[in-house]
Amino acid sequence: MKTSTNIIFRSARQYHAACERLRVAPTNDEAMQVAYPCIYMAILASELYLKCLVFRLHGNVPRHHKLERLFGALDANIRSAIVEKWDSHIVTLDQQIAHISEHLGSTIDTSFVGALRGASRANEELRYIWEARAESYTLLQSLPRILQDVILHDLGGDWLLNGPHG
Repeated sequence: MKTSTNIIFRSARQYHAACERLRVAPTNDEAMQVAYPCIYMAILASELYLKCLVFRLHGNVPRHHKLERLFGALDANIRSAIVEKWDSHIVTLDQQIAHISEHLGSTIDTSFVGALRGASRANEELRYIWEARAESYTLLQSLPRILQDVILHDLGGDWLLNGPHG
């Protein structure tokens, strides 16, 4: 199967949809059981959405999983659109972030690049959760929705259907 923006986007949407379904767990106990898989799927969906955008611009899919590098490979106007949406969203979480910062005993970096770095740490920690590494936190559960919005609305989304690179 030949790679296309459409294939990458559909893969991202699948992980994104699974994450969204897990986020609406009916009980607190169920929510705790699916929290780590939900975060992991949000990180993976974000990686795939970013790879979709990178593929559109450069015609190749990077083989690494570093969200910050993927983000850095985007054009400045796309990066700005993503950061603007992120900044608008993050202010709605002020109380939640304050509560979690208090629990962790440290301040959470709410900048977009800080969130990408936190997600990269969480991505590794979640794969090796049994090793009881230092507790970290990621704010990226909302990033797949933001990236999907940029792809479908800010960039029009028509390019997903037009040729291998869009």
